[in-house]
Amino acid sequence: MGSLSDGSRPSQLALSFTVAAILLAPIGQLVSIPVLTYIASGAAIIGAIMQYLTATPFVRDFLETDWIQTGSDYQLSVAASSHGRGRGASPKVYTYDGVNYEAVMCGEAEDARGNSLITATKPFRGRIVLR
Repeated sequence: MGSLSDGSRPSQLALSFTVAAILLAPIGQLVSIPVLTYIASGAAIIGAIMQYLTATPFVRDFLETDWIQTGSDYQLSVAASSHGRGRGASPKVYTYDGVNYEAVMCGEAEDARGNSLITATKPFRGRIVLR
């Protein structure tokens, strides 16, 4: 499933846009520079969109054939470019029996680029949710 370039925490960037908007809007009003107010509005909109996108969990279904055997274990990877969570994403793994999803314990790791790596003793069909 590939790898990706490193990403900083998107939620921190969203917060930066929101804080910039909070600071620029009153300054624009006080010094009578309407452009600052417009920039603040744009920053607030960008911050709100980014907060929405980072709050939405990444969900991917997978099949038994998506696992790659590594020694006696099997590994499933989700590239940071796919999940968009940056470093520190929290994975939850579920097995699927054709009707229901059930949470399972798997080995979880993250490489230096923010790619999520899941390890299991045998491949299975299921879902991964990253927050």
